[in-house]
Amino acid sequence: MKRVKIFEIFHRANTSLHKLTRAKFRTLMYLVCTFMMKNENTSWTRLKTTCNFPVFEYSATNSPSRRVVILYLHGSGERGIGIWKMRLDSLPKLVGVSGRFPFRVVAPVCPLRSEWTKQMKDLKILVRKLRDKYRYIFVTGPSMGGRGCWRLAASCSDLIAGIIPICGGGRKIFASLVANRVPCWFFHAANDTCIDVSETDNLVSSIRSLTPSDRWDLWCRYTRYERCNSPWNAPWFEGHDSFNPCYRYSDVWKWVINVVSMFDGE
Repeated sequence: MKRVKIFEIFHRANTSLHKLTRAKFRTLMYLVCTFMMKNENTSWTRLKTTCNFPVFEYSATNSPSRRVVILYLHGSGERGIGIWKMRLDSLPKLVGVSGRFPFRVVAPVCPLRSEWTKQMKDLKILVRKLRDKYRYIFVTGPSMGGRGCWRLAASCSDLIAGIIPICGGGRKIFASLVANRVPCWFFHAANDTCIDVSETDNLVSSIRSLTPSDRWDLWCRYTRYERCNSPWNAPWFEGHDSFNPCYRYSDVWKWVINVVSMFDGE
């Protein structure tokens, strides 16, 4: 039986019994699914940093360019002290299953009861450390992580090559700090019941109002799905899983290469 189906069965039972909060229920299911998860040939190592949170790195064996790194900011459900919950979903899961992901990935872990927008000081420290080793840093993440990448791009646009925010929204007041400085590709679903798609609509409109239309394809792309599923680990949020379609089925990684080529050609 698939992991998703098991989660749905337990979710229905818990909803009927009203025994566990969503947070406790999700933690329980993470433990169950971790126990069931097959061993994956994934090389995650702990990075030494001065940040107030742990940071892990995946080293791609077939990377087309050692100059590029993907900084992945997870969603709210993966907060804690280790990478074990992240490995069950989204980009870290894809990296583990494929074994052939083309880029190195750096994944910090946000502390419990915090969020990425409150960790900007340490994230900027991490970005500066990565720039000592890599020329191009692309930041991505779903939900809380998507909002975090938007805020980080506004905070240090001179250090980031591009961002891929997913179903995170954010404040459009930062658009002038990002437009024409950091290439963006946004993803969101119209049926998202967790974070309303109108937040991303407003961000895209604000950036495009400051960007010539012939530059939108590289500098401000937007994939607005009509309908997405709920995340397997949060079935109460219909439409919030626009990150798996983004990472698995889109041309987003080709876009990363195109952005790098653009900067190389300048």
